[in-house]
Amino acid sequence: METMPEVDGGQLEWFLRAIQMRPTRARKAVVLALTGAGRPMTLAGIGRRIGGGAAHAATIYRTLEALVERGFARRVLPTRGPCRYEFCLYGQQDHCHPHFTCVECGATTCFREVEPAIELGTYGGYEVRRQHVQLEGVCPGCAREAKMKAEKRNRSNRSLRGLGRLRGF
Repeated sequence: METMPEVDGGQLEWFLRAIQMRPTRARKAVVLALTGAGRPMTLAGIGRRIGGGAAHAATIYRTLEALVERGFARRVLPTRGPCRYEFCLYGQQDHCHPHFTCVECGATTCFREVEPAIELGTYGGYEVRRQHVQLEGVCPGCAREAKMKAEKRNRSNRSLRGLGRLRGF
């Protein structure tokens, strides 16, 4: 998936008009938030990114769904948590790359450099048109945090064992 290049207000208005969407301030904010994110985002995440008063949740949702219908966004459906959306260039909405969701913090990341194992096509009479590959595990940040907590716990346990020997326990 390619991200949209930096755009000014005029380009953004042209883009929205070209896909037959009225270029309201809220829609422009949603498109900018989605294209600037570089990763799939939840509706709430987009709302936080554009600021609380910029657009109502229903407006954000309708804008995202309109972009999906027009082929400029796709839904990313993790096995847990809310739906996420990512921007895609027209014609690339069926391009598949795996998404990784951290089971600890819930962050979703695109693995653009990983190619899916199956090609789109027909298999045993089934016509595969699109696929969603969802991976789950622990992200590097959460793994570091867990390692630091474990090391701290181990140091603490060693200290407590040492105290026990001193006191004859």
